[in-house]
Formats: sequence, structure tokens, C-alpha cells
Amino acid sequence: MKPRQIDIVGQDIRPIEPEFDTEDQLSFYIEMWFDCDKYFGVNTANDDDVWLNFYVMYHRKSDTITTQYTLDNHDFPEVVDWELTKEEESYIRQKLNDFCMEDAQLPLKEWFDKFVNE
Repeated sequence: MKPRQIDIVGQDIRPIEPEFDTEDQLSFYIEMWFDCDKYFGVNTANDDDVWLNFYVMYHRKSDTITTQYTLDNHDFPEVVDWELTKEEESYIRQKLNDFCMEDAQLPLKEWFDKFVNE
């Protein structure tokens, strides 16, 4: 696991734009309102042509989440699987649940079932 310079638990993160990738996987784009360079150990602040996108994938059958980030630039996007600590996973899962509750008054798993079955 890559060392972090900051802790994201308690930071302002916002799941948005959920997309059903498969009948078992839902992806959320995550807006991050903290220093992403320190968290991910990258350097985007000094380069206007590089930006970071962070995604959380919810896997319905296993009731698990996985994450990855993409360093996007004009030449070569780099996709990196990102391992969460247990505390980070719990925090992000709560943010996903909050999103679903606000959207449809349903927890994540039930929200997934409702929309995948429509």
C-alpha cells in the first residue's frame, strides 16, 4: 500500500455520476476537495496538462468496493488500482450510502438493485 501524507477520513469527498458498468458493478466518480497530490503521492499541481480522476466501483454480489485513479494528460492516461485502508473503505462506503439515501432514501445495495432492475 502506498504511503499517504494525509488522511482522507473526514475530508470532503463527494460521489457523483454513478454508472452501471455491468449487472454487478456500479462506478462512482469522486469529487475530492483536498490535496490529492499528497494523498496519492503524485504531482499534478505544477502541471496544468495533467489531472487526476478518482473512481470507486461497487461490486454488488460481493458487497465490496474497489478504487482506482487515472492520471489524465494529453498523451498517455495512466490507470492505477488504489488500495484503501479499512478506515478509508468504511468512510467511502458511508459516503456512497449517503449519496444513495439522499437520492432515493435507499442504502447502497438496495439502491443498486432498484436501478439495475428497472
